[in-house]
Amino acid sequence: MFNAACSRLRLGGGIAGSVLSGGTTIDTGGIAISSWAGMLGFSGYSGFDSALIATDGQYHRTGKAVRAKTVVLNFRAYGRDATGVVTTSIGEHLDANLDAILELVAAGGEQAILERDMTDGSTRWIRLQAQAAGSITPGPLFGNAMGSYDLPFVMTAAYPYWQSETLHSQVVTPGADTIVNAGNARISNATLTFAGAGSFTNDDTGDVLTTTAACIVDIGERSITAGGVPTPGRLAAPAADYWFRLGAGTTNVTGAVANVTVGWRDHWH
Repeated sequence: MFNAACSRLRLGGGIAGSVLSGGTTIDTGGIAISSWAGMLGFSGYSGFDSALIATDGQYHRTGKAVRAKTVVLNFRAYGRDATGVVTTSIGEHLDANLDAILELVAAGGEQAILERDMTDGSTRWIRLQAQAAGSITPGPLFGNAMGSYDLPFVMTAAYPYWQSETLHSQVVTPGADTIVNAGNARISNATLTFAGAGSFTNDDTGDVLTTTAACIVDIGERSITAGGVPTPGRLAAPAADYWFRLGAGTTNVTGAVANVTVGWRDHWH
């Protein structure tokens, strides 16, 4: 109710395939977000450029990783139900709303999914986890927020990108092809399912993965499996520490020998 974007936020749901479900709306008559610093934007690159003797400036290191995203969500709890009405007592509603916020943020020790509905009808999501203690403080003494309580939480998105609800899948046969990411950020967690021994190359960056037999390569999880069983020996050691990335927009790729099924979600900063 404090920001138009926040009226489209949910927290605490789950995702399976191309379906997000179970999220709790966090801008209602009882629970609201009064600020969300860091939720949108670019979190910057990790690592530093090195100074070189007798050289102007610094040596620029390429291929840097993007830092985790830090988000400060300030929850506000009111003594009302979700529709803004007092049906029991102000104190009971306030207690229930505070309990609900703490449960959503704690997320049972796991990362919580934050969902954002976009104006075009699509939904983007990101995983967050509270990394610092959140203290309950009284809200304003006057105005519309009188009698409310604020709960600010510093949260970290370990994987710093918003992702699409839709999980895309595309079979790349041996030869040249393209993968389209509708977002503005690169993808570092795609899955590559090799039908047999073969290779898959990002022609724009030179990244290549080569397998000796059929397997699923989960780049985000750094796992290689076949039939649900770990088979790390089926993937040749990647040349890059990050294994493989797809770019923002269109990425030119080439498959060799075996079909490769690429799974990905669109990514945004």
